[in-house]
Amino acid sequence: MGSRSNFWVDGAFGVFCPLRYCGRLGAGDDHNPSISKTPGTSGNSTMKRLARKAVERLGLMPFLRLPIRQRMLNWFMQRCIYRTQGLTCSVHFTSRVTHADRLVLGANVWYQLAVSGGCYVQASNGIEIGDNTLIAPGVKIISANHRLDDHSRSQTADPIRIGSRCWLGANSVILPGVQLGEEVVVGAGAVVTGSFASRSIIGGVPARLLRTLEHDGSVRPLFAE
Repeated sequence: MGSRSNFWVDGAFGVFCPLRYCGRLGAGDDHNPSISKTPGTSGNSTMKRLARKAVERLGLMPFLRLPIRQRMLNWFMQRCIYRTQGLTCSVHFTSRVTHADRLVLGANVWYQLAVSGGCYVQASNGIEIGDNTLIAPGVKIISANHRLDDHSRSQTADPIRIGSRCWLGANSVILPGVQLGEEVVVGAGAVVTGSFASRSIIGGVPARLLRTLEHDGSVRPLFAE
């Protein structure tokens, strides 16, 4: 379902329990050694398979990755307490998202926001995050600064663009206008003020290039030793 999932599903299906019955269908009985194969359980297995197919057809399987209690708490805090407007995915109950209508998430990124607490995403100038990017707890992605002559207004800047398969380490900060290529690794606590090419490993305050990833997964130092 990605970032365009119906935000109300978290609330509705957290209360009504058909998904509780399906919540153990992720791996299936055949892959769960804790479930014994006893006579007379074939009907139950058939019902589970049918329920799984129905949930997959409705596109709700991604929601089963989150415990129902957390789905409900995320939904309640974001919808009823913070009253976040335009939010189309589950966000951790300790995180905040503003201008959610200008936030574009690639495949599976919503799950990172749902489970990583203490994040702050401010998308007034636009934020795009590519597929399968990891977002650790405490990450801040801020697309606009205050104007120096009027702190009640925000500065206009280019959107933040983060490529696919990146890894934003815990408590890292991404500032306005930053563009990161694919498979960029941002070290914990880094403050990123500039843009970096794909397969870069960056860290520090302000962030600088530390290493480069090779295509075989090895790390190439900046300077030959």
